[in-house]
Amino acid sequence: MGVRERLSFMKWTGVITIGLLISACASATTDTTTTVAPTDPDTVVVTIIDEGGCFMMGPNCPTYVVHADGTVELVRTGGTGEVEATTTVDVELVDTIRALVATTDLETLRSTLPEGELTAAYDGVDTTFVYGTPDGEVGFSGAVVELVESEPLFAATWKVRRLTAASIELPLETRP
Repeated sequence: MGVRERLSFMKWTGVITIGLLISACASATTDTTTTVAPTDPDTVVVTIIDEGGCFMMGPNCPTYVVHADGTVELVRTGGTGEVEATTTVDVELVDTIRALVATTDLETLRSTLPEGELTAAYDGVDTTFVYGTPDGEVGFSGAVVELVESEPLFAATWKVRRLTAASIELPLETRP
């Protein structure tokens, strides 16, 4: 390698090094975290409603009411509203849902989702997610749009649904 090539190499090495240092310093001072304002622990973050085939013998479809403190109440969909059981989920998971609701344009999300399927018409169960927002409730019905787990908000909500269903059961109730 000649003198010119070495000087050129050294010049580009210096430029690249300076560029890396500047970008490293810039990223170290940039805050990319999302914060969600503290909230009342009783605030409902999401309500997960199942309905359909679980109504065949009686009101046996679960509705999970998830509060900001991680408390989850189980009530019968279409029932009296009486709490049948309670459990808790990791508050960090609930905070993730809150942060995603706060930073996601929910109407734009709705417009990008594939069409859902009405499975309750065939003895299946349809699920609806209803999120609490500062402007009121925003619902997504699986009969209208697909609640895809590739969407981070839905993935976190399905995780709450699975964890809750695994920890508490809704006793079967039959019609008189």
